[in-house]
Amino acid sequence: MERGTATRKRSKQSNDRQQALSAKQHAPLLPAQLCRPNLGSQSLPPTAMSLQQALHQLEIVTTGEGFTDLTAQLNHWIASSRIKRGVLHLTALHTSCSLTINENADPRVLTDLSAYLKALVPEEGFRPINGLGERRSYLHDDEGPDDMPAHIRTALTCSTLSLSIDQGRLLLGIWQAIYLWEHRRHGSHRRVAIHAIGEMNSHE
Repeated sequence: MERGTATRKRSKQSNDRQQALSAKQHAPLLPAQLCRPNLGSQSLPPTAMSLQQALHQLEIVTTGEGFTDLTAQLNHWIASSRIKRGVLHLTALHTSCSLTINENADPRVLTDLSAYLKALVPEEGFRPINGLGERRSYLHDDEGPDDMPAHIRTALTCSTLSLSIDQGRLLLGIWQAIYLWEHRRHGSHRRVAIHAIGEMNSHE
């Protein structure tokens, strides 16, 4: 009788341990456990755990529809920010110009880009997508016939860009440049917000 009781007691203790272990394995992780990396015996170097940031507004004067190369100005500002490696985010603060990464060697590329977008969004109005039917005029023309087409061209292109910074410069291909693309006929004063986040130079 005593032997049977002892056997049942050991069996119950074994079941209790298995249930406790199963509950522990399936318990939801706490927020701190989800965010904490398992580094083992290794630790991150101080430079990788300390990020700096810089914010600036670049001012550009355009001369009408076309492209303004911003690459040199951006690299100059990155150098002054002393950020060695990280990310640069650009935002055009307007609704009638845009940003693009494109060819920096043959100017005919930019000419073709401009001609294509003008053909896609003409100032004279628009037809249905299938090209059939009467041409319709734009409703919004407060600032002239190039007003609404400029807004549409901006919507079809990019108002923001994000690029990598490496060795204190933009990480670009050999034939790449960053352009502000003006979509209005007349010259304008434009602003581009530039926000860099990354590691500082080691000697700083």
